[in-house]
Amino acid sequence: MPSTQNITATADWVTPLPVPEDGARITADAAGGSDGPVNPGFQGLMDRDAAITDGIVTLLALTVDGTGQQPATPTPGVIEASGTIRSTGGNVSAQNNVSAVTGNVSAGTYVDAGTDLRAHQNGDSSLNGARLLWTSVGTGGTGGNPPRATALTNDLRPLNTCRAWGIFETAPVSPVDDGANFLAYAVSWNGGTSKTTVNVTLASNMASTLFAVDFRINLVAAGAPIDPQLVSFTRTGTNAFRLVVDTLDLTAANYEIVFFVFGRQ
Repeated sequence: MPSTQNITATADWVTPLPVPEDGARITADAAGGSDGPVNPGFQGLMDRDAAITDGIVTLLALTVDGTGQQPATPTPGVIEASGTIRSTGGNVSAQNNVSAVTGNVSAGTYVDAGTDLRAHQNGDSSLNGARLLWTSVGTGGTGGNPPRATALTNDLRPLNTCRAWGIFETAPVSPVDDGANFLAYAVSWNGGTSKTTVNVTLASNMASTLFAVDFRINLVAAGAPIDPQLVSFTRTGTNAFRLVVDTLDLTAANYEIVFFVFGRQ
């Protein structure tokens, strides 16, 4: 009986696969003349299989459908699964996008995306580096800007987050200001009317002029707030508002103004 042996595979995707040609006498390893050995071809197939399992060769794409042996037209560079892509001991990371079209992206520790981590089910939001972006702000009950009476319990939406804040001083030796979505401010005193006007401009527009502004005006040296009854408030646009302070010249002494803006965008 002919002798047999198990093939020991060595990961190799480069070496050509020789096969017997027409008219050759089929042999195991003997070559030359009309001999056509089959072992080198079998060895090469096993070596290429080892190259895949050892991860020394790249794949164009990978489609996992839970059935197998089905025709597929994958997008180059994409791993697509009908079920779950899971790492039991390490990280799932991407230099571009990690996406789940109808399911979830979850991690015991973190999900790391070099560019964008996005929720596709509703198209609501994405994490882009240090930013959380709400890309869809519908006005329905499950949308980013739901109706006023929608109950929100431990439920973070665009509508219940601060849209802008700022802090600035009215008469500093050196300008002191900071904030977010806060473009500009101007403080002026009118001696004829004995009023100080403070105009604030946001960097982006609200959905309308129906937005809320919480503000406080303190004398920096004393830290005491001025009487709010002395202040009138007016929205002057979808990204601006005005404070008018009666009888006090805020440019004569250094006052600190702090504000917060909430509303729909």
